[in-house]
Amino acid sequence: MIAGTSLAAKDRNKCVRPEIDGTQTALRLTGRDYISCSSITTFQRCPLKYYFQYVVGLVPEFVPSSLIFGTAIHAAVESHFRALLEGACAPSVHDLMEAYQQTWKEESSSPVQFGKGESAESLTDLARRMLEAFLKSDTSRPEGEIVGIEEEFRARIVEDCPPLLGRVDLIFCARAALHLVDFKTARNRWNEAKTEEGLPQMALYAELARPLATALGCRTVRPEWIIVTKTQQPVVQAVSAQLGPSQIARTRSVVRQVWRAITTEVFYPTPSAMQCATCPFQTACRTWEAGP
Repeated sequence: MIAGTSLAAKDRNKCVRPEIDGTQTALRLTGRDYISCSSITTFQRCPLKYYFQYVVGLVPEFVPSSLIFGTAIHAAVESHFRALLEGACAPSVHDLMEAYQQTWKEESSSPVQFGKGESAESLTDLARRMLEAFLKSDTSRPEGEIVGIEEEFRARIVEDCPPLLGRVDLIFCARAALHLVDFKTARNRWNEAKTEEGLPQMALYAELARPLATALGCRTVRPEWIIVTKTQQPVVQAVSAQLGPSQIARTRSVVRQVWRAITTEVFYPTPSAMQCATCPFQTACRTWEAGP
């Protein structure tokens, strides 16, 4: 009886243990041993776009001008805070425009899809107005000590999921709080619904950054957005992300369910007039056919 039990135990030990954290599945599907906040959002909006972008790795047919514009504005703002971090004088708008134009040049090597009435020149004029408004605002001079710019976090914070990767634009300490700042460009000021839409990502950032807050002696983590509007007279808006335990628990649950959906490898289109117009995989989508 004992011998039989022992042999059975040995046989079980030879079996491949079931994967519990999703890392190997992530590697097999995407070639990366983690998931990102942006990939989760992409799957929620359109599973087929997730498939084209992260599984197949298709080369985009074009790059939306809004994506390049946002990236270039981010680069300019990053150069501003990097100068402050290094103890240098705050850059001028001319300096920030140089960073903007350099990034635009680098990111526009693929065909660019402009919106109605847009051109590289009109967007350059808009960028200058937005960066001037940013430099005049209090958000360009954060209170406290800057401790990170474009800081990358990676940790397993959701059960049964691969490690989560997140990147925060600006981190600073002030009044015993660790502030996580995400910069956004938007057509208009954010309203309550738009803020609500962004809470899940901020909840993940807050969880990822919690060990850093503890290490720095900060009692709380305060995620917030800085939004600069793409209007004739740009407005700089600071919005705090109000997160409670229920929001964090719900976000963890959503990520877990999205990951489970991804692992089933059932990818399908979700047509949307707003999303499809700027999707860089339109031709691939039109010719796609689901397998048996």
